[in-house]
Amino acid sequence: MGTSPVRENGETTGCDEDGRFRRVQYWAPCVFWTLGIALFSSDYFSAGSTQSIVRRLLSFAFPLMSDLTAHQIHMAIRKLAHVVTYGTLFSTYVMALGRSFKPWMSVNWHTFSFGILGTLVTACLDEWHQTFSSARTGTILDVGWDSLGILCFAAMWFCLAKRRIKVLEF
Repeated sequence: MGTSPVRENGETTGCDEDGRFRRVQYWAPCVFWTLGIALFSSDYFSAGSTQSIVRRLLSFAFPLMSDLTAHQIHMAIRKLAHVVTYGTLFSTYVMALGRSFKPWMSVNWHTFSFGILGTLVTACLDEWHQTFSSARTGTILDVGWDSLGILCFAAMWFCLAKRRIKVLEF
């Protein structure tokens, strides 16, 4: 591997193999997380498949729990998974975009905008993909849960950025 040309601030320009490898490293979490989402939207992780597992765990911890309560907890876990999964995907986009085009931890409105856009496109494609499965149902409501995750994690990023260092460029 060659040496990267270095800017005055010590950051590499990314014009050679080192820079390309670094960009792959920045985007790998985003790609792998998206592949994980595709796996979780398969029939193996449908509500019918996960319900029996959650029910067994709940019956072990709370033997007197009613079926209705167990079902409600199962649905809450699934919706929370949407929020956390897509919030995390948004975070991987923000980190990849921030590292690829700016110094480490540079977060600005462009980073947020493209992170939100990429995550929303993934959420819509995921729900569309589920409409082709007999065991899944793709709904716009789930995109709403995904969007809630994006907003929560965007607020977290905003607060962290304001608190740690001046990294937001308005």
